[in-house]
Amino acid sequence: MLLRDHVLTIGVCVLAAACAAAGAEETMESQFADPPPNATRPCVALTLEGARGDAEFFSRQLERAREAGAGSVLVTVPTADDEVWGLLAKVAERCRKLGLELGVRDFGLTAQEVASAAHTRRLVWSSYPADGACGATNTRPQVFQTDRSYQELARLAVPVSESVQPHQIVDLTQGAAPTGGAWRVFQFGHADVVPPVMDCFDERQVGQHVNGLLFAFQKRLERTYGTTFLWYQLEGFSGTEALWPRDLPAAFLKRSGLGLSRHLPALAGVAVGDEATAAHVRLQMAQAVRELWRGRYAGQVNELVHEAGLEAGIGIGGLPVDPEEVALYFKRPLLAPARSEAQRAANIRAAGGARALGRRTIVGRVDTGAVAATAAAVLLPFPCKHEVDRLLCAGATRILFETGGTLPGDGRFVAVRDACRYAHRCQVILQQGEAVSDFLVWSQGLLPVLEGYGCDYANQTMLETAVAKEGRLRFDSERSYAALAVSAEVLQSKAAQRLARNFAARGVQVWVVGGGAGAAAGGAEPVGKPLRVAADCAIRPDFEWRSEVEAVRVRFLHRRVPACELYFVANTAEVGGPVACTFRDTGKGAAERWDPVSGEVSTLAQGVRAADGRLTVPLFLAPHEACFIVFGG
Repeated sequence: MLLRDHVLTIGVCVLAAACAAAGAEETMESQFADPPPNATRPCVALTLEGARGDAEFFSRQLERAREAGAGSVLVTVPTADDEVWGLLAKVAERCRKLGLELGVRDFGLTAQEVASAAHTRRLVWSSYPADGACGATNTRPQVFQTDRSYQELARLAVPVSESVQPHQIVDLTQGAAPTGGAWRVFQFGHADVVPPVMDCFDERQVGQHVNGLLFAFQKRLERTYGTTFLWYQLEGFSGTEALWPRDLPAAFLKRSGLGLSRHLPALAGVAVGDEATAAHVRLQMAQAVRELWRGRYAGQVNELVHEAGLEAGIGIGGLPVDPEEVALYFKRPLLAPARSEAQRAANIRAAGGARALGRRTIVGRVDTGAVAATAAAVLLPFPCKHEVDRLLCAGATRILFETGGTLPGDGRFVAVRDACRYAHRCQVILQQGEAVSDFLVWSQGLLPVLEGYGCDYANQTMLETAVAKEGRLRFDSERSYAALAVSAEVLQSKAAQRLARNFAARGVQVWVVGGGAGAAAGGAEPVGKPLRVAADCAIRPDFEWRSEVEAVRVRFLHRRVPACELYFVANTAEVGGPVACTFRDTGKGAAERWDPVSGEVSTLAQGVRAADGRLTVPLFLAPHEACFIVFGG
């Protein structure tokens, strides 16, 4: 059985931190100007690779991390042996003396494990005309240029047609390709995810791997376990993969009643049966993969790591579940750099799910060596500022700076130090109080009509753990919601309709976003009032903005503490200009602008107050500029 003695210690530390934060509200401005040396500091990623036998080098790296303003380090460890464990123990002890929190990334596979242990598999396919001309593939290298891990699933000849019936598909392993008409050959197989990772669908192997490391951590890091060493970071996948558990055909058959082999072309975009049938096949396969991953990997990791007194973390990218669900199993979800609208949406959903589940540490990853290019970079106080701001607006409460494994010793160190200082100021504010949430959102993406509202997010798996009581949706985290916004797309599922109706029957306001539920759900009765524009809803937007400069783009985050209302406002565009910002919750005090670059505080113009109490304040936001707007109580 795993040791759990440190769980109480962590609980006491969390309670003490919460009490300290509550007592610090009166001095929030002074903390902003001169951030305190506590757990509000950001994190830097370091590696023990190449540091074997040189504990002094790594000790200096930790000192530099502390000098840069970090409060936590996430360490990548090479394959463990006695030398590595000894070095890690020294690292943990040095972190304790420096006041640094320590996290350790999951140990990589040994050479023996790479050669013999089961690895996570992915679906790969290629297709080409029957005459052998150049074709298409979902992977590189193509199936007919595969590595040694490839195993064939099927070789199928499919007639070229708008829709194909399963009986028309010819299995080429049972005979020659048909003649006459236009045909396309599909090759399907499965191969290792690259680079190889432990098979996340092998329940026994996952348990042995994680449990073994936890025992080793407790034994080797006994002095710091649960006090300095708090964070175990699991690895996800390199990208969005079509994962292939070894028993997927059986799980698919159990879910759908269909044989997967003849329906494989549906996974390559062929309308097998018809487009609706092909979409059903794709959905059933994805849901089968999710169920297997939840039960065999995520649920087991959650139980083992968290009951052992550590916090488990994982990146949201590449996992087979919705972004908001990740925090159900991992207390430290890791957001990716938001360099696309799709990634921004995934980050917002993941952070919203983490808040609903009471996760206080939402990590945003910034790679300081691969910052997205911007025309306004020369104006920034440090190169990655715009990426930090995007993550903070998405809901990150702590920034993790990837520095290439070691902290630079030249002028680049100044940039890392400035970035840490900036993130520290922002985190001091964003870790206080609670994020304002007007709606709990259940959708498969961001809903434009809710752009100006504070929102948390949930999917069906999360909502099945919630309780509707006294007209509010309540989670075990004690986060509760009076209003649930459900997209019409989600309500195409009968199970979703039943769940939404159940909440509505218990007094929860259920708003159908994107049209009436009847139209979206094949004639079903609406579960709530459609929400088309803000005027349809009694809840006014948190924040609205307008600018005469068309290219300006403003994002926000709203937090509330007993003493004041806090808005983090960022211009994410490469151009600046005047912006009229309208705030719904403004307290009773004058509006102040807090600059996280300099720490300076200035009073804003009085602004124009509407009859409903909202206040419109003029701001000028330079390219990639961000600030806090603070309204006193």
